[in-house]
Amino acid sequence: MQDTLRITEVFYSLQGETRTAGLPTVFVRLTGCPLRCQ
Repeated sequence: MQDTLRITEVFYSLQGETRTAGLPTVFVRLTGCPLRCQ
């Protein structure tokens, strides 16, 4: 059986951590379970 992930949200924001703080970033939120789910 193959695990699948679905894209549930794509949004733009500003990075808030490390040296890249303040840079525009694209975040992709996924659903699904890649870790031993049945």
